[in-house]
Amino acid sequence: MRSSLRCLLFILAAIVLYPAPAVSGPDFPAGFPSEFPLFQGCEVIQVMTMEGNDPVLLDCGSTPLEDISGFYSAAAKDAGWEMLMETKTPEGVFFLVEKGEKAFQVQLGTESGTTQGGLTYVSKQQ
Repeated sequence: MRSSLRCLLFILAAIVLYPAPAVSGPDFPAGFPSEFPLFQGCEVIQVMTMEGNDPVLLDCGSTPLEDISGFYSAAAKDAGWEMLMETKTPEGVFFLVEKGEKAFQVQLGTESGTTQGGLTYVSKQQ
């Protein structure tokens, strides 16, 4: 189980350590789907804008992982996004949803009582 969290954190670290794209301030990128607002209790750490791929890194403090993932899962369902993949462990959650030419992924992990993760919006229209 811990290896899943380590893998998630490695991926997030790679995104943070190798930000070839332009890095902007702590707001969602322009065009980020409005049906996925920032979960109350989370803070945007970093936003990267790449062509067709907009990762947003979050720090959610002690907010329970289940609360955050449930919020984004319900938002996706309510807005008509189709769940393509979902993986849950005690330390982490990953899911991918799709709607037309758009995809949205949520990846969250908890370690030592702190929840962090990322939201990524991908437009397949290039």
